[in-house]
Amino acid sequence: MRFNGYPLIPVITYNQTQAERILNDIAATFVNRPVIDATLTIRDGTAVAPPAQTGRSVDITSTLSVLRKEIVGLSEHSEITLAVNETPPTIWDASAAAERVNLALSTPIEFFMAPGDELRRGRGSRKSRLWKKCWRSSRSVTTMYSQLRGWGVPG
Repeated sequence: MRFNGYPLIPVITYNQTQAERILNDIAATFVNRPVIDATLTIRDGTAVAPPAQTGRSVDITSTLSVLRKEIVGLSEHSEITLAVNETPPTIWDASAAAERVNLALSTPIEFFMAPGDELRRGRGSRKSRLWKKCWRSSRSVTTMYSQLRGWGVPG
């Protein structure tokens, strides 16, 4: 490079700490996001399966390396692409499970007891009281089943 016939030696100041801080701000604001697995949640009696999300994070070290090369090479009007790592979710889709749960929730559940069932030992038996307690407190079928099994009722 020359200026008015004299050779010029450019002086470049590169503050890597500041560049790293700026890259971290850009990453946090615009790029980085956590990986989210698909889940199954029941809201208001309906199964919902929000979509999964691929995680992204800027590789600051790699991006700074590319930036440093561009500056040392005195490149003009360079575009520097951020180095981004992606992490796929473990569970991509839970919509099929949500459909099955919604189908199960859409029909009434009926319980039947055979006339000779061990639960019918009389109004005051421990199993009879347990059965009424389970229904009164609106416990789940799993809880009722496990409590009845604890009293020796075959499964």
